[in-house]
Amino acid sequence: MRQLLLFLTLPCVVWSFVCPSNNTVGKCYCDRHYEADYEVHCPHIESWFDFKIDVNLRAAMQCKNDVSYQTILNYLDGLSIGPVTHLVIKNCPVPEETFKEFIQQKLGIPLSKERDDGGLIWFEFVNSQGTVKPFHLQNLTGLRSLDLRGSLRGQQIDKTHLLDLHGLARLDLSGNRGLELLPGALANLSSLRYLQLSGCDIKSLDVDTFTNLTNLTSLHLNSNKLTDLPAQLFRDLGSLETLFINKNLLGSLPKGILDSLTSLTEIDMGFNRFSVLPEDLFAETTSLAKLVFITNFDYCPQGPEQCSQSARRIDLPSTFFQVPSLTSVKMLHVPINSLPPQVFEGAKNLVNITIQSCYFSFIPSGTFKDCASLEK
Repeated sequence: MRQLLLFLTLPCVVWSFVCPSNNTVGKCYCDRHYEADYEVHCPHIESWFDFKIDVNLRAAMQCKNDVSYQTILNYLDGLSIGPVTHLVIKNCPVPEETFKEFIQQKLGIPLSKERDDGGLIWFEFVNSQGTVKPFHLQNLTGLRSLDLRGSLRGQQIDKTHLLDLHGLARLDLSGNRGLELLPGALANLSSLRYLQLSGCDIKSLDVDTFTNLTNLTSLHLNSNKLTDLPAQLFRDLGSLETLFINKNLLGSLPKGILDSLTSLTEIDMGFNRFSVLPEDLFAETTSLAKLVFITNFDYCPQGPEQCSQSARRIDLPSTFFQVPSLTSVKMLHVPINSLPPQVFEGAKNLVNITIQSCYFSFIPSGTFKDCASLEK
C-alpha cells in the first residue's frame, strides 16, 4: 500500500499595527494623523511621549525633556507597534536594558536578522537623556544604519561599543561633544560606507582610526578641533569619494596624506588655519572633481565677509589645481601671496572656477591656457 505524504505550508503571517475602534492601545490613545498613518499619545492627555507610525515602514518616538524611563514603562504595556524598517527615538531616556530588549519586548518591533526580511534595519537614538553604553548596542547584528547623534557625549569609544554592528553601512555619531575614538574602535565595521563625526570637538585622531574601512565612501570630520592629521590616516580608504575636513584648526597637511584616496571626487577643506600646504597634495587623487576651499581662518558665524580680517595668508602650492579630473574649484577668502602661473596646468576638464577675495594683485598671463573646458 502506497502512502501519500502531504506537506501543508502555511504562509507566515506578520502582525501590523492597527488603531482599534475604541482608539485605545493599552494606556495610550491612538488616532489617525496627517504626518503618518497613526499617532499614539501616552497617556491620553498631555502625553509624556508619543509615537507616529507608518505601518510596516517607520515609527518615531518623541519624549518630553523631564520624563523618566519608569514613567515610559508604565504606559508601554499593551503597546505593540509591529514590523517597521526605520525607528527614530528622540529626547528620550536611555533604556535600562539593551536596545534589542527594549525594541523587541517593550515596543513590539522585530529586528532584522538578514536583508529584506522586513525587520528593523535603520535605528536613530538622538539627543538622549543619559548616555548610551556598550551593552546597549549588543546583538544588533541586523542593523544597516545607526544614528547616535548627541547620545555619546563625553564618551571614549572603543571596539566594545560597536562589536556586534559588523553589518552597518551608515553610522552617525555627530554632535557628541567630547567624544574620543580610541584605536580600533571602528575596525569591525568593514561594511561601513558613510561615517559622520562632525561637531564632536575631536582634538586628535590615531593613525589607525580608520583601519579596515575599505568600503567607506563618505567621511565627515568637519566642525571639530583637529590641529593636525597623521600622514597615514586615510591609507585604507581607497573607496572614499567625499571628504569633509572643514571647520577645524588645521595648520598644515602632511605630504602624501591623500595619496591613497584614488576614488575621491570631492573635498572641502575651508575654515582652517593653513599656513602651508604641500606640493602635489592632489597628485594621486585622480578622480577628484570638486575642490572647496572657503576661508582660511577659524569658523566665524558672521560669515566670511565680516570675518575676513582674521584670514591667514598662505603660499598656494604651484601644483594645487593641477588635477586633470577637476571640474569645479571654489576658493573664497583665502589670502594668497600670488597666483602661481602654472597652478592650473593640465586642468583640462575644469568647467567652473570661483576665486574671490583672495587678495593677490594680478593673474599671470597664460594661467588658464590648459582649461579648454572652462565655462564660468
